[in-house]
Amino acid sequence: MRILQIIYSISLLILPVVARLGDLKEKEKISEPHITGKFVQIYNSKFVDETSEIDWNCVSVNITNHNNTFLIEKNGFLHKQPNIPASSSKMYELEHKNNTWNLIPKSKIGVVSPILEIKFINNDDDILNYMILTGKDNLTMFLFATNYTNFVKKYENEAKKKFNEFKFNSYYKYPKSTYGSGCDM
Repeated sequence: MRILQIIYSISLLILPVVARLGDLKEKEKISEPHITGKFVQIYNSKFVDETSEIDWNCVSVNITNHNNTFLIEKNGFLHKQPNIPASSSKMYELEHKNNTWNLIPKSKIGVVSPILEIKFINNDDDILNYMILTGKDNLTMFLFATNYTNFVKKYENEAKKKFNEFKFNSYYKYPKSTYGSGCDM
């Protein structure tokens, strides 16, 4: 009888600790970044500008989520000519690995895109203002923003510091503007 009382007393002490550990595991769950919506591509790297998006301008971006498959659709103009439209559409799977969110390209046909790392997201007041995606090829970079004017006024200096921090400041890795005040979203 005494042994049962001891076991019961120990279980009363351990049970709250085990319950707290369960709460901690729930809090440790990593939530997916919210990257869907309509954006403008304000910058890409010179490498992208000279390879896959040759001299694109006024690039708008729409990112949608279809059962954890992300579709990134881009529309712009070639050679800064409004009468020469350009578009691309690529599908990615979102993966969390080594404390990093990556977009893994699903298509292996045509121009194969590199794995894109979601390098930085600016979420003031729970609103996605802009995000920087970099390629695992260490040459690809995109900056998508929800509003061009707001980005230029409030976030462009911060973004330029991020480019330096991520070492996108040399020849092929230099940020090139792909959206300007003459573009309409």
